Amino acid sequence: MPHYKFIGRVVKLDDEDYETWKRVYFAIPDLDAELRRIDDEFREAQPSRWFCAASAKLAAKHQRFLREGAKECRLCGSADEWHLPDGKACIERQRAK
Repeated sequence: MPHYKFIGRVVKLDDEDYETWKRVYFAIPDLDAELRRIDDEFREAQPSRWFCAASAKLAAKHQRFLREGAKECRLCGSADEWHLPDGKACIERQRAK
C-alpha cells in the first residue's frame, strides 16, 4: 500500500508525486493549501482524470505567480529577484548562512 504525503477526499498524492509537484510548481507558496482548495473543488464536480486536472490547475497558478512575481524564495528568502530554488543565487545564499 502506498504512503500518501497528501490525502484529500479526491486528491491523494504519494511521496514521489507530491515532491515532484512541489519541485515543478515551486512558485506556489503554499502547495498544501492549494491542493486542499483543488480537492474541495473536485468534491463538488470530480473530473474523470483528477490527476491531470489538478496538475493543469497547479500549472496555471504557477504561471500566474511567475508573471506577477513572488515576494520571496521559499528556500533562501531572497526577495530581490525570482529565481529557481535550485539556482546559483539561491545556492550561494544558502552557503553564506
